[in-house]
Amino acid sequence: MMTALFLYSIKSAFVLSLLYVPYTLMLCRESFFRLNRFTLLTILGLSLLLPLCNFPSLAEEEQLVTHAVHQQVEAVSKPAAEKMEVTTPVPMEIREQVAPDAPYDSSWSWYTILSVLCFVGMLLVLLFRLWQFIRMGFLMRRGCLWKDQVDGFIIYCHSDDIAPCSWMNRIVISQRDYSEHRHEILLHEKGHILHHHSLDILLLTFVQVVQWWNPFVYLLGTSLRDVHEYEADHHVLQQGVRLSQYQNLLIRKAIDTSSISLANGFSHSLVRRRIAMMHKTSNPWMQMKVLYILPLIIVALSAFATPAMKKPVEESFSSLEYRFINMEAIQSLHQNNKHL
Repeated sequence: MMTALFLYSIKSAFVLSLLYVPYTLMLCRESFFRLNRFTLLTILGLSLLLPLCNFPSLAEEEQLVTHAVHQQVEAVSKPAAEKMEVTTPVPMEIREQVAPDAPYDSSWSWYTILSVLCFVGMLLVLLFRLWQFIRMGFLMRRGCLWKDQVDGFIIYCHSDDIAPCSWMNRIVISQRDYSEHRHEILLHEKGHILHHHSLDILLLTFVQVVQWWNPFVYLLGTSLRDVHEYEADHHVLQQGVRLSQYQNLLIRKAIDTSSISLANGFSHSLVRRRIAMMHKTSNPWMQMKVLYILPLIIVALSAFATPAMKKPVEESFSSLEYRFINMEAIQSLHQNNKHL
């Protein structure tokens, strides 16, 4: 099980890296917030699904030819082998020479050790993430002055000067921010909630558990959180908040740090980049660049399908080679016995 999980982790990381690197070159600087978010979520989903796909039908013709050759050799070698088994026993020396090399049978091979380390890493990362989620729920309630529910959103007002953040349908805000910038901050956090950004974080967390050793999955996480902030900022501006007023608020809150690292907050991305995105309008034709993902999916499927389909073919030819060697050894022994 652990070896299969290790192999799946490698394949999953390969897919994510293959699809994410072109995104950073072509789409991350465009102002298509919804498209960019959809692309990143698609990369996460494909990194989980594509390693499970296999198409052995691509090598059916090669396997049929190998099977036919195998049958012909077996039909020729079987009568001769049976005859020689009856007349002359094969010495142990020849059996050792023609026997195929035995596989390395070690319960603690390097592959097994890597599999165990990968599994232990997954378990530790999973426990750490669970601890973070539990701690986040605890911090939302600790030090809360009052709690209110407005339009389906639960607001926790804190006495501490913490950075505002949100998770699922819950919003955390300090008493100072609530009294001074209640409208803009609540709009921003409601933007996170209405776009279901917390579900994206859950998917990202699951992929990070599977690929805890892959640096690209953490870079993708940063890109996804940046897109979340862009979407939330866009939601605030669509509600009629003046651009200059909102930008001043971002600059003021940039130095704040949130103790709830998994939640959505003002400090997740650089303020300079967020302000630049508010002024940027990308060419609609640039959205066609997202089609880069289609040929790369084919590349990933081909990479996964080839080893799985070559294996039975290689095993068949290895078996045929052993049969030919065995026949030659038996015939040589039979000729030596005749001379004697």
